[in-house]
Amino acid sequence: MTRTTPRLRIARPALALLTAAVTLITATLPTGAAYAESAQQTYDRLFAPRELKVRATPTTKDDVELVADLLEHARQHRDDDGTVVLLNRKIAELAKRDVDAYLMAAESHLLVARLVPEKLESGVSEATSLIERTQRLGTDEQKVAAGEMWLEAQALLARGYVDARQYDAAKLLYDAVIKKAEAAGSPKAAVLRREVRLVDSRKKVLKLADEMRAEPRRKLELSRELMWTYVLELDNPEQAERYAMPAGDFTVGPYFTLAARPVDKLSDAEALKLGDWYAALLATPESSDRADIELRRDTARRRVIACYERYLAAHPAKDADHLRIVEVLTQVGGRPAAEANADPATDHPASTRTAQKPTTGDNPFLDVLPSNKNETHAKK
Repeated sequence: MTRTTPRLRIARPALALLTAAVTLITATLPTGAAYAESAQQTYDRLFAPRELKVRATPTTKDDVELVADLLEHARQHRDDDGTVVLLNRKIAELAKRDVDAYLMAAESHLLVARLVPEKLESGVSEATSLIERTQRLGTDEQKVAAGEMWLEAQALLARGYVDARQYDAAKLLYDAVIKKAEAAGSPKAAVLRREVRLVDSRKKVLKLADEMRAEPRRKLELSRELMWTYVLELDNPEQAERYAMPAGDFTVGPYFTLAARPVDKLSDAEALKLGDWYAALLATPESSDRADIELRRDTARRRVIACYERYLAAHPAKDADHLRIVEVLTQVGGRPAAEANADPATDHPASTRTAQKPTTGDNPFLDVLPSNKNETHAKK
């Protein structure tokens, strides 16, 4: 006699209720379209009535003010692509009538370029066009800010090439931008020089990995070089840890584990331990013919400063460790914790930072971009 498994039977009213519940849940699940609609609804509620008034007035002053408010809202929601893209479209439309809004619109394009990979090149292109117009039409102060933003835009494009592993294109662009930054005396030059050295390090990692596959007998030597390249050049301790055991070094693993965590998540003792380790690396002499020595020392120095300042913030008492750390920080160019926290850096691009007013006729970016004195703008 064949036994059959009894089937689960659901009463019709219960089945109808279950179906309705599933339909309701499915309908309320957020989708990409729903997020875009939400961004539009938020704009309509916060800014649409004001936009209508602004567009109806002959003056452009209120256009600039609205653009500034839209840009600030975009900054506050810089991780929401629907909001940033929508605001960028509105900003670009409103900024056309006044040169005072050009750099704010350029910053908006760069926000989109950073957030949406497929819009990287178009965003940088739109931003560059507005930057060039500001160079031709703006005040001396605006022209200096435009020069700084031009550097930011080109560096953003170069980083995109790096992410796409187009290292040769990135290197060419970095070299051109660095020359402009150095000629203008921009503080960005040092940052850009470090970034272009990172391109060389990324290329080196690929080369070492290829050599390891081709020459397995050199695994120990190449693993060790990869390990230190990751930890001291690319500042990537997670990747470095993968090569510690193949390199035959069983002492560095705990330090890589600590270095992989944000410094503010370390205990006081861990911050001190990690800072001491990086300080020892910094004090270890390396062959002066290494092309990467400056990059390695810079990575170790920044790590020492971060760890030691974290420790000093929690231990203001001037005990032996405190005095020793202050001495090391003085040697490597760091600042005591109280000073380090006194002047937090802004991440806003040059369009809205308070800049030192340039001397009339002394524009360090005068030759960065072409000039056209015959062009006029529609400022009223």
